[in-house]
Amino acid sequence: MNNAYAHFLSSICDIQKLGCIYDQTLNQYPLLDNELKDILRAQIVYAVSAMDRYIHEIVKIGIINSYLGQKTPTEKWKSTCIPLPKVQDIVNIEKRTDLSSFQKTTLIAQLLNQIVEPILKNMSFQHPDKIKDALSYIWEEPHKMQSVTTVINYNLVGNNSNEKTKYLEQKLQLIVTRRNKIVHEADWDITTGDRCAICKNEVDDIISFIEKFVMAIHSKII
Repeated sequence: MNNAYAHFLSSICDIQKLGCIYDQTLNQYPLLDNELKDILRAQIVYAVSAMDRYIHEIVKIGIINSYLGQKTPTEKWKSTCIPLPKVQDIVNIEKRTDLSSFQKTTLIAQLLNQIVEPILKNMSFQHPDKIKDALSYIWEEPHKMQSVTTVINYNLVGNNSNEKTKYLEQKLQLIVTRRNKIVHEADWDITTGDRCAICKNEVDDIISFIEKFVMAIHSKII
């Protein structure tokens, strides 16, 4: 899981470098302001994708580790079905006397990866409800977003935990909605016929929020 987290942080660093490219280019060619804003839009898309990939990877790793007995299974995990032929393949590996325990574990982990990957491949881990459902495979906490709210290093709006959790979920939904508008509608506002407004500060805040949101999740599941 730490490798998945390290990859996420590396992706965020690359995304932030795009912001530097935007700043430097804008300083040299201020008349290209509108054209350069596509860099900002790309940052939003990449940041959400980095979060999606992180959730995908930790869930896959957690499911496999639960099968290997290296992680306590959750109720959601118990609903995961393994085809009977694959179960037999796992049993056959366990019975082999020519393999060490490490070799058996490695082979079983590779087999489980082939089983789990197709299950998760077509899932999207962006909307708060989808994220909570995915994390249920590896994290038994019933109030996941409330738990994340208690440790996230971001200034959430609200007078109490419930209000802050609601703000966190709404902010995440708005980010994903904007990402979808960029990807599927080229960020055009159909009411005005112009592209939606976007600015560097807004994008920097989105990246910061996603980074700290994933940080908070990681601190809870490791």
